[in-house]
Amino acid sequence: MPKQTINIGSSANDGTGDPLRTAFDKINDNFDELYGTSLTERVSLDTSPQLGGDLDVVTHSIVSTTNRDIVLAPHGTGSVKASALKFKGTSISSDDSTQVQINEGLNVSGATSLSTSLALATGATVTGILDEDNMATNSATQLATQQSIKAYVDTQLTAEDLDIAGDSGTGAIDLDSQSLTIAGGTGLTSVAGSQTVTLNIDATVATLSGSQTLT
Repeated sequence: MPKQTINIGSSANDGTGDPLRTAFDKINDNFDELYGTSLTERVSLDTSPQLGGDLDVVTHSIVSTTNRDIVLAPHGTGSVKASALKFKGTSISSDDSTQVQINEGLNVSGATSLSTSLALATGATVTGILDEDNMATNSATQLATQQSIKAYVDTQLTAEDLDIAGDSGTGAIDLDSQSLTIAGGTGLTSVAGSQTVTLNIDATVATLSGSQTLT
């Protein structure tokens, strides 16, 4: 119902204004609209102050009485302020220059952009993510992408080898493409299993048992 205005005439006691009964009837109608008494059966709110047609003020709450959004729309460049929080467009900021606290779990379904840094409990504050295959920046505050880590490890493995030396001669094994072979020599055979290489004496070598006389 639109607000009803009482006609008070052009001047005092000129007889052109609303009679008292008409005037108080308009007052009652306006209060009924404010308190929403016609909605008591629908929302079970007896004489609860009402804002407009579908909003009720109940104790410390503003309640929608229909399946509609509650929209707070400031004019022009204004903002909506709730205690120390300020809402402007799609931005949430602090109105008293303190840090905005989120004290419960946060689920972000879309992409998230941080303009400064990220701090998680203890440890270094993350300032960015680098896609740098050689890790040349050597940063203590920037993370590496999965591709960068793999490229760096592959490069290091390719560059590393194992140097070996015998009683005579030397050799090198490329760790990412070659294996070390322990071969049996005269009278010896080698057997590899798991992490063990066993050297066995073959039948061409004589073994002593008890007391022997050798010529």
